[in-house]
Amino acid sequence: MSTFSQRMGIEPIELPFQIKSIDGPLRNGLWNSFYNCVLTPIRPSHDYFKLTKFTIDYVEDIKKDLINRYPINFQMIVKDCENYFFSLSWNKTYDFLEFFLKKPYIASKNYISELNFILERENSAYRVVGNLIAPIVEEIELEEIKISIQQNVSTGAKIHIQSAIKLLSAKENSNYANVIKESISAVESVARELTGENTLGRALAKFEKTGLPINNQLKEGFNKFYNYTNDPKSGIRHAIVDEHNPATFETAKFMLVASSAFVNYLIGISNNK
Repeated sequence: MSTFSQRMGIEPIELPFQIKSIDGPLRNGLWNSFYNCVLTPIRPSHDYFKLTKFTIDYVEDIKKDLINRYPINFQMIVKDCENYFFSLSWNKTYDFLEFFLKKPYIASKNYISELNFILERENSAYRVVGNLIAPIVEEIELEEIKISIQQNVSTGAKIHIQSAIKLLSAKENSNYANVIKESISAVESVARELTGENTLGRALAKFEKTGLPINNQLKEGFNKFYNYTNDPKSGIRHAIVDEHNPATFETAKFMLVASSAFVNYLIGISNNK
């Protein structure tokens, strides 16, 4: 559960995405991908001129050093690139990577695939789409998650949301099915508290009788979300069947954000009745 300091906004709440930061493992992974997929293929041909040229195109800070050293050796040029890369702020790091993604003689499916693998593994809020680095998580989405943890009611919902965050944050063996299960359970927890019913479906149906008028389409939408988690093919609440469709990161992220937002909505209208 969140601490008093986190609920009051004094200390940050740990969230599952790196949106305005790049930690050590993520930066190391991004550099290794750049080295393996962009720099290493140049070495067998000893095409130092190409490496120097496209590096100079971007790195004005080390331009003189590169020109003075060319063509001394490959490793000295690479070391200049490495030192520069590890000195960059989080946003300038993505500028650097995006610059080279736009170079036709560099961008490749293997490089894009490897970058996206690293970005997903380290919970970055960004992915490579085409030759651009695009956000997959917006700050407004993260805000919904924060608010759902900071609410002063529904202890059960907080526990479920925090469990979903921890599961989604796991850098190895991420269990996306359980992220979805915990997310929808947060909604169920709030709905049951507000209505006294023992299932989400019954609680949604009873909202109008408790003075909480909810649009029928909204109720139907969340009923469908709940039904999805009960579908045997999803393997979320029931044993996995032969025609299993495993949950993905995208589905898990969507369900966490959507459930957090719905928790906030339910608590908001209950406070205003």
